[in-house]
Amino acid sequence: MRFDPAKIDGILAELGETPWHAERPVVVPVLLVHGPKPPSYVLTAEIPAGEEQRGAFANAASEFGMKIRLPSQAELAARGISAEHFPYPKSPPPEQKPGEAPQEAIVVGTLDWNETLPGWIGSWRTRWRGADHAWSIEGVNYDAAFRDIVRGIVLLASGRGAPD
Repeated sequence: MRFDPAKIDGILAELGETPWHAERPVVVPVLLVHGPKPPSYVLTAEIPAGEEQRGAFANAASEFGMKIRLPSQAELAARGISAEHFPYPKSPPPEQKPGEAPQEAIVVGTLDWNETLPGWIGSWRTRWRGADHAWSIEGVNYDAAFRDIVRGIVLLASGRGAPD
């Protein structure tokens, strides 16, 4: 299969849409996970408890043509972030400074397992172009929760709307 960008842009124009040609940000999740079994943990690039979640997050991002970067334990420790000291959602999420490459969209939040739903409850926050955005999802598997995070960043970065 071959894609002809000019034809695709033309079809989008016929539908009243415009393509998103701008550089896409890298999604950086900083998530505190309260799973069905203790202990809680911050999802990082290395933590063994998050192995399946890392793969699910990468798959969710690829569905939207996006990339992710999971922070390392050392990076979070340098910022004083751990499962025992998780400053979010009380403090605002950090924002990538304009002009820094690659542009990153940092999403902070919690992912909590709820046995009565059953499913995960996710609460997210990001700061994009100076504005804070908060949104949530509940009663889903973590694949759907991660798609919700990425979808929110796609809406913001493409200028198509806000997730909240």
